[in-house]
Amino acid sequence: MASRNSVMKILIMFTSPSGKKGKYQTDLFPCELGRDHTDNGLVLDDPSVSKQHATVVLENGQLFIRDNNSRNGININGTLLRGKKRRLKNNDTVILGETILVFTIEKKEKGKKQKRRFAQPDFFALLSQRRTLLVILFVLLSITALLQILHKKEETAVSSQPTSLKASGQPISLPHHEQISCSGTDDCNKILIGFVGVNGQMELRSELKKTGSITSLRVLLNGKEIAQLNDLPEWWSQQNIMLPREYVIPAEENTLLLIAPGARAGDVFVLREMSVFSTPDRPCDKDQARKEFDLGRELLAERHLSRQNLYFAVQHLSEAVALSAQCRSMSELYTSAKREEQKASEIFDQEYKKLYFRFRRAEKLSEKAEARKLLDDIMELFPDKTDPRAERISQLIKEKDLHNKK
Repeated sequence: MASRNSVMKILIMFTSPSGKKGKYQTDLFPCELGRDHTDNGLVLDDPSVSKQHATVVLENGQLFIRDNNSRNGININGTLLRGKKRRLKNNDTVILGETILVFTIEKKEKGKKQKRRFAQPDFFALLSQRRTLLVILFVLLSITALLQILHKKEETAVSSQPTSLKASGQPISLPHHEQISCSGTDDCNKILIGFVGVNGQMELRSELKKTGSITSLRVLLNGKEIAQLNDLPEWWSQQNIMLPREYVIPAEENTLLLIAPGARAGDVFVLREMSVFSTPDRPCDKDQARKEFDLGRELLAERHLSRQNLYFAVQHLSEAVALSAQCRSMSELYTSAKREEQKASEIFDQEYKKLYFRFRRAEKLSEKAEARKLLDDIMELFPDKTDPRAERISQLIKEKDLHNKK
């Protein structure tokens, strides 16, 4: 049975999969979290949450969250937990199913102590002695430290820590790759990103690489799914995702959750060079938007005339999307431009894949001349040689030329 605590209380800010936000405050522990409406203190409207998913308990003046052998486990600051408990700290981010919870732990002010009206027994007299108190304190600290060490050994880290990004116009180079490596569980499939929302258009830009059975990636902004990336290649690929303005909360913390639904034990997906870009609102230029759209479609239709036409088609259609997004009366053009941009990007990626696979095959067959020619063909796809993919192919060409000279 839950009992009221006179020392500590918690405030839980949560975001449901539908994007609905709420808060829950309690000083009753244990506190049950789950989908069932009868047995839980905090009821979560999320089908991926179990009926009695987790429990917050108070032990020795510290709060812990325990997974009740739920179907999907609990994710604490990016670390998956199953059937175990872990100490809760202030501002910890916990994911139950697809619901995001942020815990704030508050300590109550102690009231004035009432004067004892009963005689102090020998037990209290014994505790009042300084030497006895020091011994008891030392023993308690030793036991606590030992339990923490054992608890850390039991935990298995299966995902990266959440990455906090600043919204800016410059990419943020990470000191290491943010990576999820699944080992022995199918639930190791999430990366959590936090950023501060701003007014204006925002975009997540990153490079992604995956291995194994992962073929798609879901992207949720504040609990609302905004994109799904399909047919992901095995090598590094650019992934740019526009963040819908209606789901971004300016001047507050926003969360992006990337989920690989097909992840299995041993699979890996890695994000690098992640950044959240913010750009000021641009003026509504209908004529330029239509011009960019028409030029992009024309280049797409004439892609057989030049390999570079595909690249330019993607660029012009992307510009048409950005311009038409500023004009409320151009929603139809925005939809068409977005569809054509996606089509052009898919064709470009297919052409890139085809040439790259042919290069790898020629390399395996030791057909050096053919492999070198295919690298040049790939470079022809990129009129912008500063494109990260072009830079990698250029580096590969230099390495091959140097090897052939030897």
